[in-house]
Amino acid sequence: MIRLPLIVLSVVSSAGFASAQSPAVPSNEICRAGIASVMGRDPSIMSMRPEADFLWVTYTRPSDKKVWSYRCRVSGNRIEWADADGIWRDKPHSTLVTFEIINSGKAIKITEDYRDGSKADKTYPRSKLR
Repeated sequence: MIRLPLIVLSVVSSAGFASAQSPAVPSNEICRAGIASVMGRDPSIMSMRPEADFLWVTYTRPSDKKVWSYRCRVSGNRIEWADADGIWRDKPHSTLVTFEIINSGKAIKITEDYRDGSKADKTYPRSKLR
């Protein structure tokens, strides 16, 4: 009989904490930073509302007062997101959006890996994400 190792995966609730990182960081901070990076917006204009298995991230664009809403969830070190009524960007062809807790837990670094091989990084102090 062949014995296979037991692999335990932890699921991170979007309303909870990202346990894969140390120190633990609330998912609302990670989603705020992730959507701010992807949309090129200041995270301070974003509001968060928890849903069953994701967070709603909403902001009003200052230039024209248009309201934008996105869904966001954290899976390991990956940020998965979707337009309010669109598909989740969690497929192999989607831009990979990941996060890393840096500076002894004082900042979140967001990395966007694009399909063409290019990459963009943005770092947010956690004090600006609360």
